[in-house]
Amino acid sequence: MVRSLRPLLMLLTLAGCSGSRAPAGPGAGDGGSAGPTGIPPLRTVLAPGSIAFVHATVLEPVSGVLQAGMTVLVSGDRIVAVGADGTIAVPPGAASVDVAGGTLVPGLVDSHVHARSAELARYVDEGITTARNMWGAPGLLEAAAALVRDGAVAPSVDSASPGVDGPGSPWPYTQLITDPAEADPLVARLAGEGWRWVKVYSHLDAPVFEALADAADAHGIRLLGHVPFAVPLEQALARRMLSIEHLTGYDLALGGVGGTPAERWASVSVGQMPAAARATAAAGTWSCPTMVVVKALMGSGPVAREANLRRRLLVGALHAAGARLLAGTDSGIDVTAPGTSLHDELEELVASGLSPLEALQAATSSAAEFLGRVGEIGTVAPGSRADLVLVSGDPRQGVGVLRHPRGVLLRGAWLERP
Repeated sequence: MVRSLRPLLMLLTLAGCSGSRAPAGPGAGDGGSAGPTGIPPLRTVLAPGSIAFVHATVLEPVSGVLQAGMTVLVSGDRIVAVGADGTIAVPPGAASVDVAGGTLVPGLVDSHVHARSAELARYVDEGITTARNMWGAPGLLEAAAALVRDGAVAPSVDSASPGVDGPGSPWPYTQLITDPAEADPLVARLAGEGWRWVKVYSHLDAPVFEALADAADAHGIRLLGHVPFAVPLEQALARRMLSIEHLTGYDLALGGVGGTPAERWASVSVGQMPAAARATAAAGTWSCPTMVVVKALMGSGPVAREANLRRRLLVGALHAAGARLLAGTDSGIDVTAPGTSLHDELEELVASGLSPLEALQAATSSAAEFLGRVGEIGTVAPGSRADLVLVSGDPRQGVGVLRHPRGVLLRGAWLERP
């Protein structure tokens, strides 16, 4: 979703910050003053090392099992042991953090962001330890790796390529293509540059989209992004797009009519949703609905409210059919706030028919599966990355308890809120 060109130009600032060490935490050096939410920001308390979190209640998203009286032992950037208090051998000299009364969950994943360096710490402040960046830029991969290497207060970043689009794209670094014959060398170059996925955008014509899909298959990389205006949803699913962002393509596939997105969504057929959802599940295509940003862009009024209601019904239909869902916000384009908007998105997923636990899975274990990082993130288990979030309450009873967490373990560094 776009509003202007200016916000994405800020992607350059991420590339420009490689090699510089970020401050100890959001608001570091400001005496702990409140951040944009009015809540005191997290501050780094312990650098990565040997840390034992004791008297913890641990929630494992995949199973939904909640266990009290647990110890989680961390060494460096990895969890090395999880067990009942008193059963884990804590090394001499290890720091001990008593988290009694709190619940530890895996670090959260925002699966649709446009990373800007000035905002990265705000994601961590809301428990987001991993982000899927959805528009690549020169130097971004190297900068993101440097932030992790230097211990910056920033999420770990997986990134899609710069967008691949036809004439009409407003974004910088767009890879423009109009000739199907250019698809194979373009995809080969993007894969060689190290991007995890090729992002396709709205203005591609159908023959070019087909050629890109063929090239992606040949080079072992997947397409994701927008269903182009000229490509029917059925074609995108047939070519096994890995993920569809913002539910693009479904409004037209479900018979929506009108000159604006709100008008189209307000008129889509509810009765056709189950079949579209089953086709999505059968294709293995994931959906990242970004409900909050679309809701904001459509504005207010009865048409927009009806459009949002029907989008919720579609998300519910996708979930009921077994199609996979991700939680993403489109933060970084000056519409949704980095960090806090993920919690708004989780509330939208619950309003769409997911249970609180299922919404949490969309931002933890399911995201880990999508990213190919099962066992590394999205779980509280030995061998996984030391990314944890400490909250008060049981997220299975309501996702609101995840907002403004008490503490965050980021690749082994412990941050607490004053």
